[in-house]
Amino acid sequence: MWLKICGITDEDDARLAAALGVDAVGFVFWPGSRRFVAPLRAASIAASLPPRVERVGVFVHQGAGVIEEVAREVGLDTIQVHGPLRAAQGSRLGPLASGAGRLAELTSSGRDWADGAAPRLIAALPVGPDFDVAAVDRVHPDVTILLDAAEGGAPGGTGRTIDWSVAARVACRRRTVLAGGLTPGNVGQAIRTVRPYGVDVASGVEYPGRPGVKDPDRLKRFVTAVKMAEVMER
Repeated sequence: MWLKICGITDEDDARLAAALGVDAVGFVFWPGSRRFVAPLRAASIAASLPPRVERVGVFVHQGAGVIEEVAREVGLDTIQVHGPLRAAQGSRLGPLASGAGRLAELTSSGRDWADGAAPRLIAALPVGPDFDVAAVDRVHPDVTILLDAAEGGAPGGTGRTIDWSVAARVACRRRTVLAGGLTPGNVGQAIRTVRPYGVDVASGVEYPGRPGVKDPDRLKRFVTAVKMAEVMER
């Protein structure tokens, strides 16, 4: 079970997550987020982590040129995109953006990143009453799907759960990460219901009313709950 702790803004939180054995930490580079972290700060935090921990950059309606610049500065392994990925002239990420600007048309044709492989790509999709499960089939198979709850102007990190029965239908079709309102108390049931490739949490392991500040006790209990659910699923 791939486990990502998102909205990391503090080095101590990142180190604790790594020590607990999480697979990835997420840095939010959208200025409109309450969990926004400047690239320079994120680079410092990322440098303190062991190599095995995946560094994920979260971007919202931001251009490929901006994403490429931040990815290089921070040393990102994975790019998580909410909303269309706008192409930028001369950007290596340009081929990942469709002419129509739709996530469903993303391809993996931009894998000539620098001198090695391109960062992995996660397409975050908001799940609401009108969500079309079949739409995920139009997303390139190399792209991982992340399902989250969007509310108002926030594309994710709202603390609201999504319809797990819908998420389960997506997860049986392709590699899917479940997000949205996960907590130490419900993540086990979420995993048993959806059977996702991975889970992603932000607000569910934070102090109430303090976005971006992780509660060590909640973080530990969340990781334990995920591991217990893994054992039960075997």
